[in-house]
Amino acid sequence: MQNILIVDDDEKICWAFEQFLTDEGYNPIIANNAEEGLRQIESKRPDLVMLDIRLPGISGLDALQEIKKIDPQIQIVIMTAYDNVETTITAMRLRAFDFLPKPIDLDQVKAILNRVNRLKTVRKELAPDIEEQTDQAPKFQLVGKSPQMLEVYKMIGIMASNNELVLIEGGNGTGKELVARAIHHNSLRQDDRFVAVNCGAIPDPLLESELFGYVPGAFTGASTQGKPGKFELADGGTIFLDEVSNMSASLQVKLQRTLQEGEIERLGGTETIKINTRIIAATNQNLSKTVLQGDFREDLYYRFNRVLIKLPLLRDRVDDIPLLIEHFLKQINREANQNIRGVSSETMLLLKNYGWPGNVR
Repeated sequence: MQNILIVDDDEKICWAFEQFLTDEGYNPIIANNAEEGLRQIESKRPDLVMLDIRLPGISGLDALQEIKKIDPQIQIVIMTAYDNVETTITAMRLRAFDFLPKPIDLDQVKAILNRVNRLKTVRKELAPDIEEQTDQAPKFQLVGKSPQMLEVYKMIGIMASNNELVLIEGGNGTGKELVARAIHHNSLRQDDRFVAVNCGAIPDPLLESELFGYVPGAFTGASTQGKPGKFELADGGTIFLDEVSNMSASLQVKLQRTLQEGEIERLGGTETIKINTRIIAATNQNLSKTVLQGDFREDLYYRFNRVLIKLPLLRDRVDDIPLLIEHFLKQINREANQNIRGVSSETMLLLKNYGWPGNVR
């Protein structure tokens, strides 16, 4: 049973939360001010804190910062009856998990609890402590406990709980496809296909037929039976469009229609085919710059940019290098039947100071 701390000076709200959370199988802890809440956090380490923004004494925003100092892993949901955009932005910048307006909507609370639980599951799968790992490699091969990677895990958990279009931005070797697979395999689509397409590796004339399929006789050399495209093959599941910025202008138009209407037409055909395919795209470019340069459609960019997951370069998370080394050494030992225990401190220093142009490959 998870501990959930409610910090609010409104006794009616505290009582309502206590009843609701108990009925849902959680263990509610009540505090009527931030000072009491901080003491409860020190002693009981709750999994989630529902924190009112306006409190007597220490404010909710100040309390949020203090909680993150005590334990950065505790998720915090800010509650307020005041519609203040600046406060909301500040709270999210300070790494609040979510924002809950008053009066409280219990359906919203349920949705938040589901996301917190999913995030907890994802973190266990994607970032187990190296000390606790067995010879089994971490699921999906994502390794790291730096603040940047913890933020990535948070976004994986959030996006696995919905069907939104996702754009992943990061340099070569940062793990864009791994993140896409993690989202898919933790989503309700996990039992259906994950289909990956590298848009930068397929010549443009072939990419259209690869994505959308073709009818018999659509072009010279086309199969007499036609062929379904990747969008159809991924129906019910997820399609991952890597290096989407390499698409031609004409393909971008077709992709925009697919996103807008949820349907495709095979190359050379006239029949409209409805699809239920989640799209996750990735790029190693800054898409906003490609739009300004005229290489990417602005309307398509705004569709993709609703949810952006930025992956850090390895040189920007050097504290993860010891974890990565241990992970890869375990893999080498397992595959080559070796017993390499580690690297010297001198070698570790060299590795941390290296630029890593290929990131994690």
